[in-house]
Parts: sequence; structure tokens; C-alpha cells
Amino acid sequence: MTDLTKSIASEISSIENRERKRSADAQKHFEHAIECLLKEIWLGTAIYPEYEAGIHKRSNWYSETPQYRDPNLTYKQAIAAYDGMVAADLIRLVKDGYLDRDTGRSDVTKVVATDKLLQIIEGLEGNPFKEVKPDLEAECILLRDRINGQRVLVPYEPDSSINEMRHRLGIINRCLARHWPDLRITDDNYTELQERLRQDKDKSPIDFSKRILTRIFSNGRFDHGGRFYRAWWHNVPSEYRKYITMDGKRTCEYDYSQLNPHMVYFLKGEKLGDEDAYDRVFDGEHRSIVKEAFNAMIQASTDLTHKPRKLDLGEVDFDWATLKLSWPPKTVPLFVD
Repeated sequence: MTDLTKSIASEISSIENRERKRSADAQKHFEHAIECLLKEIWLGTAIYPEYEAGIHKRSNWYSETPQYRDPNLTYKQAIAAYDGMVAADLIRLVKDGYLDRDTGRSDVTKVVATDKLLQIIEGLEGNPFKEVKPDLEAECILLRDRINGQRVLVPYEPDSSINEMRHRLGIINRCLARHWPDLRITDDNYTELQERLRQDKDKSPIDFSKRILTRIFSNGRFDHGGRFYRAWWHNVPSEYRKYITMDGKRTCEYDYSQLNPHMVYFLKGEKLGDEDAYDRVFDGEHRSIVKEAFNAMIQASTDLTHKPRKLDLGEVDFDWATLKLSWPPKTVPLFVD
């Protein structure tokens, strides 16, 4: 990848109208931007040939919240790399980036590899998922907050507890990076799964290079939330989890039955008993809906006055208010205050 990056950088420089060469630092950042884009396209086209890579063309993106940014990726040289690769017929623009200030919606500029670049990539040796290594130096503790209706990354000053979180997660990620988690499925099943995930707006196709974790606190505070994200196995549908391997060895999945109800009972000093907790509402007729509603209410930070977005009540004869008021049934102790 290094040799290819330098070769493309040289090709771009030969067609640029520059009065003088870039400084050593600028050249380093220029080549880094090319390499980042090449790696993304190499990985993406291994998932599906029409993969669209994203380019940030807004200058503020490179300077805001610097603790989350790659320090070697600068606006000036990233745009130079983008313009140069377009001029060299290596990438092609398919969608301009935009920002709708009224709705807060936005997207980055999207490009695809040209036939010329695809042919070059086909000549690269090795498996891109294995050759592109996880970045163990990137910030792994992220803080988000809702600003103007949008969840965005916000800066923070680390203290001893956050540094300890980062240290422990670093140990876990270095361990994960030394091993190879995979899916033991046929090529046809792999293609079918990737296409299925592409069509799901809430999921992404599997990128096997993403094998380390990021911890994200989503409510602007570190004493609430902090789930782990961004490893490829988080996208795997439940029926495929049994095919996950680690260094070629089969894994097993532990399923803790009725975990949230058990924890609620424990906090109240009660025992759940043998009867299914979710069957205690509506005489067990709508267990899946009851389970989804219960877990949404337990995990919500505020009172849910409206039904969760993914909860479908279209085929039942009760509304959210009725379902919500069914909790707790007489046999369930009151929830934690």
C-alpha cells in the first residue's frame, strides 16, 4: 500500500500546476490522505464493487473536536488528494455533499473507484480485511450530546476515571487486534448476508477489519450509558452468530434469559419465580411486543410518553398508553424509583 500511495502521489504531482514542490510535512499529509482513501476503497470494494467512499469537504470538520480526528489528515491535503485522484481518473464523483441548515441533515461527498483504480486494486496482494490494521491510537472513548436536535461528538477533559476506562479498553483492543474473528459461512451466504445488510438502513455491511471496540457515551455525560460499538460482529444478525469463529475455532453465545426482569427483581429484593415475566401481561398473548416495550421502558432515561419508533402496534387492538399502563402486573414488584 505504501508503494502504491507514493506512485499515485507522484502521478498526481506530475499533472498539478504547482510552482514549487510541497514541503516535507505537506507531502506527508498529502500521501496520508491518498492512503486513507485508497484503504477505504480497497476495503469497501471487497464488500461490493459499487462501494461509495466518503470525502469530507467542509474545512471545519478537520479542525473541530480535534481529539477525535486523525492529526495527519488535514483539510488542504485531503482536498488536494481528492482533486488529484479525480484528475488522474482514479475516482469519480457520484454525489455532492450537502448540509440542510433547516433540518440539520447532512452527508459527505461520495465517490466511486474508476475502472482504472479497480484494476490497480485487483493487483494488490493479500486480504484487505487483514492488511488494513485497526488504529489502536485513535480515541476509543467518545462523548456525544444532542445539539440543535442532532447528536454530535463533543470535546471533553479526561479525568482519572476516563483515563482508566481508556486504559482498560486499550488492553481489550490490543488483544482483539492480535486475533482474527471471522464467519464460517459459504461464499454464497456471505454475498447474500452483505446484500441484506446493505438494504437495512439501521445496519452496515460487515467490514472484517473493524475488530476493535469504541465506547460511546451518548447523553453528554460519563455517568450514564457507555455502550461498546463499531466491531463488525455487532452487525451480524442473530441467526449468523453461531457461525462466528476466533482464529478458526468455533465460539458459543451465552443467552441470559429475561435479564432485565431478573435485575429489576434483584434490585427490589424479590425473586422472579418460574413463570415467564413477559407472559404476565395480556395473558401471554403478545409476548414479543410486551418484551420489546418493557426493555424500552427500562432502558429509557425519561418517561416514554410515546411508543418507541420500532415498536409495531399495527396488528393489535391496544395503543401505547394501554400497553404502558399494563406495567407492572400485579405479580411484578414496582420498578426501581
